[in-house]
Amino acid sequence: ADGGGTWSGTGITDANAGTFDPGTAGVGTHTITYTVGTICPETDTYDVTVEALPDPTITAQGPFCETDGSTNFAAADGGGTWSGTGITDANAGTFDPGTAGVGTHTITYTVGILCPETDTYDVVVQALDDPSIDPAGPLCQGAGTVNLTAATTPGTWSGTGITDVNAGTFDPEIAGEGIHTINYITNDVCPNTNDIDIEVFPPLSIEAYEDQTICNGESVTITTDVNGGNGNYFYEWEDESGNILGNNETINVSPTNTTTYTVVLTDDCNTTPVSSTVTITVTPLPQTDFVSDLTSGCAPLSVNFTNTSANSGTSCEWTIDGNTYNDCNPEHTFEQSGCYDISLVVEENGCSDSQTIEELVCVEEMAIADFTYSPDEIDILDTKVDFENHSVNGSEYKWVFGDGNFSSLINPSHEFPVEADTYTTCLAAMTEMGCNDTVCVDIVILDELLFFVPNTFTPDGDSFNEQFQAVFTSGYDPQNFHMMIFNRWGEVIWESFDANAKWDGTYGNGEIVQDGVYVWKIEFKTLQNDNKITRTGHLNVIR
Repeated sequence: ADGGGTWSGTGITDANAGTFDPGTAGVGTHTITYTVGTICPETDTYDVTVEALPDPTITAQGPFCETDGSTNFAAADGGGTWSGTGITDANAGTFDPGTAGVGTHTITYTVGILCPETDTYDVVVQALDDPSIDPAGPLCQGAGTVNLTAATTPGTWSGTGITDVNAGTFDPEIAGEGIHTINYITNDVCPNTNDIDIEVFPPLSIEAYEDQTICNGESVTITTDVNGGNGNYFYEWEDESGNILGNNETINVSPTNTTTYTVVLTDDCNTTPVSSTVTITVTPLPQTDFVSDLTSGCAPLSVNFTNTSANSGTSCEWTIDGNTYNDCNPEHTFEQSGCYDISLVVEENGCSDSQTIEELVCVEEMAIADFTYSPDEIDILDTKVDFENHSVNGSEYKWVFGDGNFSSLINPSHEFPVEADTYTTCLAAMTEMGCNDTVCVDIVILDELLFFVPNTFTPDGDSFNEQFQAVFTSGYDPQNFHMMIFNRWGEVIWESFDANAKWDGTYGNGEIVQDGVYVWKIEFKTLQNDNKITRTGHLNVIR
């Protein structure tokens, strides 16, 4: 309360000023004495406490991996407060690497109330190792081992086919056919793992099939059966002379001689090629040929065909006029006109050859001769006859008229001699191949029919025109004559079969007919054609 006194005690560094140095005093409770006054000095004491400073030193931790779980930091003196990125509990000092993330994070710790102290610590959170595996495969058995690689090394490899876990050596032969899962784990601060599937194909094989026998001139397709490998195949075909024929799975060949073909196969994962061979045997053809005994003629035409092939063959098949014959030497009759293609197929040892001869056999229809003529009746007054040709299939014609005359016209006209006679007229219809036909007709030239029948006579006894007679001079047949006279009631009052007979005007027992009109009728035949002619007329009887 009163100044000017003197201070003493542990930690007093200036007795007059009363300066107290806690550092000099040290930790503990120190009694400080103050004396004031000279005459009446008074003394007081005070216990002052010096506390020790807290130790905030953070215990080192980490580095951490980003996937590590939470952990509690520690310090020399507890009871303080924690802060910084990743601290999820300030009192417990809980640090979560996942929350903090990859990087370096400063953590702060403060401890003490009267005399607080602080410490910091840089904690490192590392990313997980990159376990990425470089692509591998597919591989083929027998293709040799491969060493697998990854982004982060070192690491440890495992799985079927791994023969060195550190080098990552994979042997397809040991792994075998199939898809194999290989695992890799890194061995760094933050290890990570990854898998890769490696496909292993079976060993490569090829078979060309099959040996075949073909006929000369035929083509054949050679195919292959491929197994194993990765499917990305490379083919190469060659013949016995080393000629490259193609790069496909199959080839089409047309050998003229027996030939062996080789196919060589590789793929992306087999370094050793595989091969196979196939032999195509070529059989020669029979060399078909044939002849016929006739090549032309008139229908119906029978033709014999003969197989003259170089090798007669074991079987024959003919195609003739729409018919099939299996006889090697057939006969066929052509009924219709036309030119016919003839085909023969000969087979020997499974090989066939064919030949077609176009229009080998030409057949003509028989000509059919026929004609008509006009007029129907010809007499010596007009002997010209017109002929009309009705023949079929003819290309040329010849007329023989029977009177020493000829014609080659199609429809001729001809004048016969002016005399009663019969002329045998013939028409020959001819074809190019001689398929001819002839028809003959008798042409009758008649005498002129001359007769006269009077229309009146007078049987009156005066010696003039006393008798009635039909007067015939030519063209009739006296042996075929009939004349009748009728009265008005149609009764026959006179008749005669003699052309020279005369009627005297009587009837019955010599009775004289009355004057009047009577009807006569004459029937007779002509000399040349035996035609029967009837004529009628009227007769006047006058006395």
